[in-house]
Amino acid sequence: MRMLYLSHGSLHTGGYAHEKELCAAVQTHGCRVFREVRFTQNFKGPFAWLRLGIKAFREARQEELIVTVARLAWPLWLAIRRNPAQKMLLVLHNYDPADGKPRLYYRLLDGFLTHVARKHPERVRVVCVAPHWQHLFREQFGVDAFVFPNVFPDEPYQGIRASAEKNPKLIHLGQWSSKADLNQYRQLLPELQRRGYTCFFSSPVAVDDDTFPVHHFALKTDYLKMVASAAASIILNKVQEGWSRVAHESFLLGTPVVCLPGGGLESLVATGGGTVVKHWSEVAAVLQHPEQMHINYAALHAFHSSGAEQYVQPILQWLH
Repeated sequence: MRMLYLSHGSLHTGGYAHEKELCAAVQTHGCRVFREVRFTQNFKGPFAWLRLGIKAFREARQEELIVTVARLAWPLWLAIRRNPAQKMLLVLHNYDPADGKPRLYYRLLDGFLTHVARKHPERVRVVCVAPHWQHLFREQFGVDAFVFPNVFPDEPYQGIRASAEKNPKLIHLGQWSSKADLNQYRQLLPELQRRGYTCFFSSPVAVDDDTFPVHHFALKTDYLKMVASAAASIILNKVQEGWSRVAHESFLLGTPVVCLPGGGLESLVATGGGTVVKHWSEVAAVLQHPEQMHINYAALHAFHSSGAEQYVQPILQWLH
């Protein structure tokens, strides 16, 4: 089998890491030739999207399997629809029309799920990261999705966790991104600082913002060590996240997670033994009782990278 992985984006995000893990699992168990194409420019606006779609359309050749993302779904389907030997896996990390994406994005995605993924399940299937999203796609669109979660090798995190010195007054505020609910953080920060906590957002890129304490980590190892030394990770999102790698890594580093309800993040925190709060005002009270914040490492082991073969089996059966 020949496989093409086609995506876009200027940064190596958690979503990109998940898609690469999925492709690696498929490649290991049945792919003869693998080709990756990633468009690293930023495509914003309808005309840029059209240009991106044309680029994607031209890349679709004779691969039996194409793995791709939402914005490339339609042009790739148009490219392969006449060849019944070609199949598509559409990776969707989350679904939240309130996340600020243009309305056109969801109109196109909704149309694809309703008219292609539902009517041609023998050729097009959705891959999501958690059962929460699997249920949503089934109930809202009548689409049966595969679940391939984010998987992690525990061992590197265990070493950092074992050597970390916990600072009970250091709080990680999650990764700085457009997903963060800055209004809630803006109210939470003074409350935590008044109680003597030092807080920081983490970011893999430099951020020019004097309003919030954003720490740029040039090396991921430095980021992991600092998160491991924190008392907790507080993740207040305004977007229903698919499955937060930042939260998952925090658990593996021995740092409990507190979050708002919604999406795959709530499922992850419930699995990992974290705490779900309804509002920022509940966070300080949770931090006052660290003895009640336990991490369920046994449950998290279900997402060990050694389990990728188990999750990819239904996909391989569909391919053959």
